[in-house]
Amino acid sequence: MDSSSNGRTIPLPIIPSGLNDRRQVAGYVGSFPFPSFQQAFVIDRNGMLEAVPGLEGQLSSVASAINARGDVVGTYRAVGGSTAGAFLERDGVLTDLGTLPGTTPVAVALNSHDQVVGEAFAFTATFGQHAILYDARLDPPLQDLNNLIPPDSGIELDAATAINDRGSIVCVGTVNGQSTPLRAFLLTPNPSSG
Repeated sequence: MDSSSNGRTIPLPIIPSGLNDRRQVAGYVGSFPFPSFQQAFVIDRNGMLEAVPGLEGQLSSVASAINARGDVVGTYRAVGGSTAGAFLERDGVLTDLGTLPGTTPVAVALNSHDQVVGEAFAFTATFGQHAILYDARLDPPLQDLNNLIPPDSGIELDAATAINDRGSIVCVGTVNGQSTPLRAFLLTPNPSSG
């Protein structure tokens, strides 16, 4: 940014991964990737650094995105253990997003309605990596996005990378089992489905 636009450069004490319009930054302190210790943090518009509540010290955590309200999503792993999962933090309340059977979820992005997207990993020949959606209004709240598209489409969604406030989701995946080239997909909610 230059001085003619009244811009400024501010050094950040964290590794940033998300930013909202209120100039709040989500990220983490520590080295990447897991299993080294990291701590999820948010920096407010005044530059104050605050650990994501509920994740201080006992869990290695990464904040990956922050929405307009300041809600944060990310991923955690128990230090020295195999427990791992995805979280949503809103107003100091931490929600574990749950899991799909036999998988580890990773939260990547969220919208202002606290719908969260990401991916779930399972190191088996039958599952691999699938795109996920968390929405507290669904039953169950955590869904494999592959179960929400037509089963005869030939599409397999590997990861969801963004969701807007209308609920449209951007994913990457494959068509008819062909892993190359990797394809991008835009999923649009069906208003008649509920």
